Amino acid sequence: IAEERKDEKDPIIDPGCSGTWVCDAPFAGMDRSNLTSSAKVILDYGEQLIVFVNAQQYDVAFQEALKKNKKLGKRWLIQRNITGKPGSEISTQIKIDNISYETILKSNKGYDFSSFLEIN
Repeated sequence: IAEERKDEKDPIIDPGCSGTWVCDAPFAGMDRSNLTSSAKVILDYGEQLIVFVNAQQYDVAFQEALKKNKKLGKRWLIQRNITGKPGSEISTQIKIDNISYETILKSNKGYDFSSFLEIN
């Protein structure tokens, strides 16, 4: 909507402007079909797009959509660093493009934090 209004001269409503679009994981309750449709719609929009998705959502819909529209930019993985011992009862690794990444690391800093790992 903002993009469509960037040349408006309306005295009441400010014209739109271009900017980065951030999608903070709005796909949690979607099935495979709706997730795939949503990926196509949002990935065809705009020049600067940041989408937060989990590994399953990436595998199911976003990976294929990015390959088709050839707009794959930098990809990052958020790694949590925790002071406690990562649970051995659950897997903390994910696989993206056939490469395994650890999502939870043991922190030696004395406090919990997250870091970003470029995977592109």
